[in-house]
Amino acid sequence: MIKRGNMHLDDYNCALCAEAMEETSIHLFWDCQFAWNCWNRIVPNKHRGTSTYDEVLFTPREIPKDIAMEVVIMGCWSIWMTRNDKIFRKAPMHYGTWKHYLREGLAITRLRAKQKKVDLISSWIVQNL
Repeated sequence: MIKRGNMHLDDYNCALCAEAMEETSIHLFWDCQFAWNCWNRIVPNKHRGTSTYDEVLFTPREIPKDIAMEVVIMGCWSIWMTRNDKIFRKAPMHYGTWKHYLREGLAITRLRAKQKKVDLISSWIVQNL
């Protein structure tokens, strides 16, 4: 996205891994070793090499179907926030940072959700984060 926006940087590689891979959305949110480790904590049966679409379809096996999309969206947002912390604040990347952002994002999501989802999200946070 940065390249397409004609923004010139010295390096377009992923800031979260040492693989010297170009930072694409697929790499950043799913294939990067940091993202892989984060997702593996909450979706332990994740497989490398499957499409993002398939990954989102497989996620409800590990996460309740009614809140899977909220967890996936907030999980991706949390990876993005951890990336920005590393780039702009020189903060070390850590699973705990990702988990903090995920917990915070889901807590905010609960404020706008119907009661059924509020209870599911709350229960999921307690059990998994």
